[in-house]
Amino acid sequence: GSLTPAAQRAQTGIPIRILYNIHRRTPDSPHINAQLETVGLREAQDHYPFQLSVGMKTRAALARALCLPPQLLLMDEPFAALDPIRRTELNKVVRGTCRALNATSIWVTHDVVEALLFADFIVAMTPAKEVEIFDTLDLPAIADSGALPATALSLRDRIIGATWGQPIPAPSPKVKV
Repeated sequence: GSLTPAAQRAQTGIPIRILYNIHRRTPDSPHINAQLETVGLREAQDHYPFQLSVGMKTRAALARALCLPPQLLLMDEPFAALDPIRRTELNKVVRGTCRALNATSIWVTHDVVEALLFADFIVAMTPAKEVEIFDTLDLPAIADSGALPATALSLRDRIIGATWGQPIPAPSPKVKV
């Protein structure tokens, strides 16, 4: 994590519901409990940080960020430690929260499909350290279905091509012999 070793040691004796007590809210604050419920940690509210898995710590950090209604969320590979089902659920939580609050989230991810499913715009870094911006607003509502239509697959290939500095050729048709 980003905490110093001393800060990490200090946190090991504090349950997460108190550790993430934001703006002097009491440990039993309905707002904190609601955020723990949102990220699926209500049952672990009295656990100590050393008792949490990496994925649970990730979800606790998200709950903490959502306790203060954010105008901007900056996240670096926020759900890399999560299983695909929980990852999809939390992607939807963040997207829904940002829409409800009219907030912006900026994510760093290496998962192009995740970016296509949940981003309005994708900024890809090229090998020449230039950026290319891809607009996903015209894509069908794929976040709800979870399936990538042909237009999204084409955009995925363009994004991958930009990050590798070369276009990705279309697959050649299979020929029966």
